Amino acid sequence: MLLRILLLLLLPAFLSAQSGPQQYPAQSGNAQFLGESPTLRALARKPLPASAPEEKDKQLFPREVPNFTGSIRMPRPEAGRAAPQGPDPLYQNSNARSGVFELLPLQHFDGAGQMTEIVNPPDPCGDHNGEVFVQMTNSSLGAQLSVYNADGELSFKLPSLNSLWGTFNVSGLGDPIVLYDQFAGRWLVTEFQSGGNALLIAVSQTADPAGSYYAYRVVTPGFPDYPKYSVWNNAYIVTTNEPSSPTIPVYALERSAMLQGQEAEVQRLGIPKFGSGVTFEVATPVDWDGNNPPPPGSPGYVVRLYDDAWLGGEDKVELWSVNIDWADSDNSFISGPTDLTGAPFDSGLCPEGGFFINCIEQPSGVRVDALQDIILHRVPYLNFGSHESIVLNFAVDIDGNDRAGLRWMELRKTPGGEWGIQQEGTYAKDDGLSRFVGGIAMDLNGNILLAYSAGGPNKNMSLRMTGRRASDPPGSMTVEEFEFATGLSSPFGSRWGDYASMSLDPSNGRTFWFTGEYMKGNNGWGTKIMSAEMSRDSFDVGPQALL
Repeated sequence: MLLRILLLLLLPAFLSAQSGPQQYPAQSGNAQFLGESPTLRALARKPLPASAPEEKDKQLFPREVPNFTGSIRMPRPEAGRAAPQGPDPLYQNSNARSGVFELLPLQHFDGAGQMTEIVNPPDPCGDHNGEVFVQMTNSSLGAQLSVYNADGELSFKLPSLNSLWGTFNVSGLGDPIVLYDQFAGRWLVTEFQSGGNALLIAVSQTADPAGSYYAYRVVTPGFPDYPKYSVWNNAYIVTTNEPSSPTIPVYALERSAMLQGQEAEVQRLGIPKFGSGVTFEVATPVDWDGNNPPPPGSPGYVVRLYDDAWLGGEDKVELWSVNIDWADSDNSFISGPTDLTGAPFDSGLCPEGGFFINCIEQPSGVRVDALQDIILHRVPYLNFGSHESIVLNFAVDIDGNDRAGLRWMELRKTPGGEWGIQQEGTYAKDDGLSRFVGGIAMDLNGNILLAYSAGGPNKNMSLRMTGRRASDPPGSMTVEEFEFATGLSSPFGSRWGDYASMSLDPSNGRTFWFTGEYMKGNNGWGTKIMSAEMSRDSFDVGPQALL
């Protein structure tokens, strides 16, 4: 086993240039079971534990969450020869669309905001369990958790998840993710640890998000930057950015053990990087939605993008298969990639050559993060029986002048077949605005909703949505763009996002729930929570924006 671990950690960079599918083994370890927490309701009534470090300082001084630590953007030596040279070939001008429909949100209300949380960026995420919506964001005390009822009213708030972690003498630093594991009826809440290299993970004991949790700590070789999670039928899958690692880490957590509060195995796998060890490269795990589990024997999946401006070749999305054997880790491996090559794209969006900063211009002149080179959280999966689908989105340059739009894709696999691109499009409009930091999901009827940040030199950062019905022409977003959160000022700093979240109500399979960041007044950020359905009676004429 020691030899296997050394081989994994020393995978040379040349493996990234190997052609055809490859297999890479797993390194096995264990998550540290911290224990069973009191209910969050009980913890919310108590002061933060004394073990939570420097909490008074965090309350007094603004804090920036340390994402993209120690990394540089991917070099683009082939940019002069890369495709496309000029506008995105799938750029969808609104004037060229046929069959425009209007869709209004069912609900839209404010979530956490910077007026109360002195931290940047908020990293908003959320999920719904059919009864309540749970939002998590960064706060001055790590991560916070808020629960909203069916009427959009705040029914519970834990100002700092350190109330939970502090029970076990550890504390969190932020980058939260919350997911609802619908087939287990449990909540998964996470953030990275403050001090040291570790992820803090808690699984609820019931469907009550304010109840008791089983708490775990997963130690990582490097700082687990930008962690993203997904639920699969046999594992919780986690991807991170660890600059010290020669590979992009992919962790499989033993889901069945964590649901029971037992000692849980962790298997660490790796995808060879395209660049050097310090370039920012991440994969994104595929998250299971819907009523049907993946077909028996199906692996888990992670995806990443490749831009031909990096090393030549063709633009593509890569799909990697995560094969886990909890009985014998020697049988576990990650394999791939399956290359999914569609229309060319340009993922570079920073005119100043900066790394995720100095990209999207605001009325104040400040440029904010573009979240370039990333397939954005979440990547939902649905098994329709007749086929399996995965939907995803990422930001691209739509006009050759670093104005952002969203390339979206539906991947599809039929029984006995291979994964391929079923449809793709690039959503933007001819209005000078950038659209990025998107969230996408598909309902059980095959309809798609896409929501995102929108802004530019003459428009403060706002939130908008579009979508398509399953019967619409492939590659088109036919729902008229709708603004449900209007920006009122510009941010002081360049951090934005660092992600948003679109989820699907598991109780009906048709209600979309989204949360993302927008700009309130006085240079403070806010978050909005929005729900919508693509039902027959949704396409009614209505106002063009909600404030």
